[in-house]
Amino acid sequence: MPRARLALTIGVVLFVASCVLPCGPLLDEIGASFPYQDPTPEMLEKQAAEIAAAEQALAARLQITVGVVLVGAAATAYGLWAWHRTRRSRRQAKIADR
Repeated sequence: MPRARLALTIGVVLFVASCVLPCGPLLDEIGASFPYQDPTPEMLEKQAAEIAAAEQALAARLQITVGVVLVGAAATAYGLWAWHRTRRSRRQAKIADR
């Protein structure tokens, strides 16, 4: 597999991964924030602690996601650059052969 295609593939996979990464903590936060029917004070405290933990996990996961997106963007940019460079050199070689 050429380097350009490999870099493009890795970039796309990282972009998809960055979309999926925050889903777990986000769903945890949504599930924890559903209100109880007739809650006791202990249940409200437990729910508040679960929501806070889910928000912290989401914030950490979003920071990781930003890093993954940046690496994916760099890999995609390199792949596009290498693909364009290879394609241009092939065209110039064909023109020189004529």
